[in-house]
Amino acid sequence: MSRHLKRYNAPKSWAIKRKERKYIMRLSPGPHNKKMSVPLNIVLRDMLSLSDTKKETKRILYANEVLIDGVRRKDEKFPVGLFDVVDLKGSGKAYRVTLDGNGMIKLVEAKDPKVKPLKIISKSLAKGGRVQLGFHDGKTILTDGRKYRVGDSVLAELPEMSIKKSLELEKGASIFLIGGKNIGVVGKVKDIAGRRIMYESNGQTYQTLRSYAFVIGGDKPSIALE
Repeated sequence: MSRHLKRYNAPKSWAIKRKERKYIMRLSPGPHNKKMSVPLNIVLRDMLSLSDTKKETKRILYANEVLIDGVRRKDEKFPVGLFDVVDLKGSGKAYRVTLDGNGMIKLVEAKDPKVKPLKIISKSLAKGGRVQLGFHDGKTILTDGRKYRVGDSVLAELPEMSIKKSLELEKGASIFLIGGKNIGVVGKVKDIAGRRIMYESNGQTYQTLRSYAFVIGGDKPSIALE
């Protein structure tokens, strides 16, 4: 497999100039899928304008501490995805990955860089009767409790990945839309009926698929998205 792909074949969620160059870097295999993540090189070069070339990006990664969810990363192809926290230790700045109204990946200032919402996408019984939760970003956590449900979220402490709070998909919960025509919108759940959810946003009521709802808080979002 080629180490690069043509820019016009890159995911539409990548915030890049399509006609600037012919090729662009591929993602390394990692925790996020290609649609919901971008290579770390694009984050530093195209989105934060901290470098002009891959060589400069590698120099930054090796000379400074660039942390993703509190873990230092040196691979310029590492996939950085939804709600990941990019911490630039050298500058003291931190950013959170989110989505705009067109489904494009964007960065916002992380006012709370020590926490991260994680959507539960799998749940299984592990050795010793413990429960293993699998999350949208590929991470897993072992827990003694069985109260967690697929589709709910948890608020995790970084970098320890310890569960700070359970965020249930229920009436009154704050959700972030990760799919559908209202992608990138924050709303509040009004009703849940099977696979569909009714939610309110900016005084209007909408309907979406349950799978598009990412719980980010209770009465108010637990993280800043602007």
